[in-house]
Amino acid sequence: MKKTTGQCHCGAIRYEVNGDLTGVINCHCGDCRRWHGNFSAYAVARLEEFHFTRGEDKLVWYESSEKARRGFCPDCGSSIFKDNKDGKTIVLSVGALDAPTGMSHLKDIFTDSKGDWYEL
Repeated sequence: MKKTTGQCHCGAIRYEVNGDLTGVINCHCGDCRRWHGNFSAYAVARLEEFHFTRGEDKLVWYESSEKARRGFCPDCGSSIFKDNKDGKTIVLSVGALDAPTGMSHLKDIFTDSKGDWYEL
Protein backbone atom coordinates (compact mmCIF):
# COMPACT_ATOMS: atom_id res chain seq x y z
CA MET A 1 0.00 0.00 0.00
CA LYS A 2 1.34 3.42 -0.96
CA LYS A 3 1.82 5.97 1.82
CA THR A 4 1.94 9.69 1.01
CA THR A 5 2.58 12.41 3.56
CA GLY A 6 2.23 16.16 3.50
CA GLN A 7 2.18 19.25 5.63
CA CYS A 8 1.63 22.98 5.72
CA HIS A 9 4.65 25.30 5.38
CA CYS A 10 5.32 25.58 9.13
CA GLY A 11 4.60 21.90 9.88
CA ALA A 12 1.81 22.60 12.39
CA ILE A 13 -0.58 20.49 10.28
CA ARG A 14 0.56 17.10 8.99
CA TYR A 15 -1.33 14.29 7.31
CA GLU A 16 -0.89 11.01 5.52
CA VAL A 17 -2.74 9.03 2.90
CA ASN A 18 -2.53 5.25 2.97
CA GLY A 19 -3.65 4.57 -0.57
CA ASP A 20 -3.33 5.79 -4.12
CA LEU A 21 -3.75 9.37 -5.24
CA THR A 22 -4.91 10.50 -8.65
CA GLY A 23 -2.35 12.05 -10.94
CA VAL A 24 -1.83 15.81 -10.75
CA ILE A 25 -4.84 17.85 -11.82
CA ASN A 26 -4.06 21.47 -12.67
CA CYS A 27 -7.08 23.68 -12.07
CA HIS A 28 -7.20 27.01 -13.89
CA CYS A 29 -10.53 28.33 -12.53
CA GLY A 30 -10.75 31.81 -11.08
CA ASP A 31 -11.41 30.55 -7.54
CA CYS A 32 -8.28 28.39 -7.47
CA ARG A 33 -6.15 31.11 -9.07
CA ARG A 34 -7.24 33.59 -6.39
CA TRP A 35 -6.74 31.06 -3.59
CA HIS A 36 -3.24 30.00 -4.66
CA GLY A 37 -2.08 33.10 -6.55
CA ASN A 38 -1.85 31.11 -9.78
CA PHE A 39 -3.35 27.92 -11.18
CA SER A 40 -3.37 25.15 -8.63
CA ALA A 41 -2.07 21.60 -8.71
CA TYR A 42 -4.18 19.03 -6.88
CA ALA A 43 -4.35 15.30 -6.30
CA VAL A 44 -7.42 13.52 -5.01
CA ALA A 45 -7.39 10.93 -2.21
CA ARG A 46 -10.13 8.76 -0.78
CA LEU A 47 -11.29 10.27 2.50
CA GLU A 48 -11.26 6.86 4.22
CA GLU A 49 -7.51 6.54 3.44
CA PHE A 50 -6.66 10.02 4.73
CA HIS A 51 -5.88 11.03 8.32
CA PHE A 52 -4.15 13.78 10.23
CA THR A 53 -0.98 12.99 12.10
CA ARG A 54 -0.68 16.46 13.67
CA GLY A 55 -2.66 19.66 13.97
CA GLU A 56 -6.17 18.70 12.88
CA ASP A 57 -7.48 21.02 15.60
CA LYS A 58 -5.55 23.94 14.05
CA LEU A 59 -6.99 23.55 10.55
CA VAL A 60 -9.33 26.35 9.47
CA TRP A 61 -11.93 25.86 6.74
CA TYR A 62 -13.02 28.67 4.45
CA GLU A 63 -16.41 28.10 2.80
CA SER A 64 -15.54 29.26 -0.72
CA SER A 65 -18.86 28.23 -2.28
CA GLU A 66 -21.90 26.04 -1.72
CA LYS A 67 -20.00 23.15 -3.32
CA ALA A 68 -16.53 23.54 -1.79
CA ARG A 69 -14.54 24.58 1.22
CA ARG A 70 -10.79 25.14 1.46
CA GLY A 71 -8.57 24.21 4.38
CA PHE A 72 -5.57 26.23 5.46
CA CYS A 73 -3.14 26.67 8.32
CA PRO A 74 -3.84 29.79 10.40
CA ASP A 75 -0.19 30.01 11.48
CA CYS A 76 1.59 30.06 8.10
CA GLY A 77 -1.34 30.55 5.71
CA SER A 78 -0.66 27.46 3.59
CA SER A 79 -3.65 26.36 1.54
CA ILE A 80 -3.46 22.60 1.80
CA PHE A 81 -6.90 21.11 1.13
CA LYS A 82 -10.02 21.50 -0.92
CA ASP A 83 -13.14 19.62 0.11
CA ASN A 84 -15.80 19.28 -2.59
CA LYS A 85 -18.21 18.15 0.13
CA ASP A 86 -18.90 14.76 -1.42
CA GLY A 87 -17.98 12.84 1.75
CA LYS A 88 -15.81 10.45 -0.26
CA THR A 89 -12.68 12.36 -1.29
CA ILE A 90 -10.26 15.06 -0.15
CA VAL A 91 -8.42 17.23 -2.67
CA LEU A 92 -4.79 17.79 -1.68
CA SER A 93 -2.60 20.69 -2.78
CA VAL A 94 0.29 18.88 -4.48
CA GLY A 95 2.78 21.53 -3.36
CA ALA A 96 2.17 20.49 0.26
CA LEU A 97 3.09 16.84 -0.38
CA ASP A 98 6.43 15.54 0.84
CA ALA A 99 8.85 14.55 -1.92
CA PRO A 100 9.27 12.29 -3.68
CA THR A 101 5.66 12.06 -4.79
CA GLY A 102 6.19 9.83 -7.82
CA MET A 103 3.25 11.63 -9.40
CA SER A 104 2.76 12.88 -12.93
CA HIS A 105 0.39 15.26 -14.69
CA LEU A 106 -3.07 13.79 -15.32
CA LYS A 107 -5.06 16.67 -16.79
CA ASP A 108 -5.86 20.38 -16.84
CA ILE A 109 -9.36 21.54 -15.93
CA PHE A 110 -11.29 24.81 -16.35
CA THR A 111 -8.85 25.91 -19.03
CA ASP A 112 -11.41 28.33 -20.53
CA SER A 113 -11.00 30.54 -17.46
CA LYS A 114 -7.19 30.34 -17.22
CA GLY A 115 -5.13 33.43 -16.54
CA ASP A 116 -4.08 35.55 -19.51
CA TRP A 117 -0.41 35.57 -18.47
CA TYR A 118 0.45 32.00 -19.48
CA GLU A 119 -0.08 29.54 -22.32
CA LEU A 120 -1.17 25.93 -22.08
